[in-house]
Amino acid sequence: YLVRTLDEFDAHCKAGLASGKPYIVVAKVSGTVQPDIRRKHSDGREDKYIFVRHVEATEGITIMGPSEHN
Repeated sequence: YLVRTLDEFDAHCKAGLASGKPYIVVAKVSGTVQPDIRRKHSDGREDKYIFVRHVEATEGITIMGPSEHN
């Protein structure tokens, strides 16, 4: 589902959470950045590992296991 407003996004998030099947919401947003927002210092790959470790810790499951360096 494609959304362009906050109200559409809110409605589709509620519908998606209530749905019993996969539900994808694509949000089209403006390309401008507010001046007070700082740029992030991590890349997509690092973000993926941080997210996976968070899910593993909060859900008590293993997704990727220990790294080869541990």
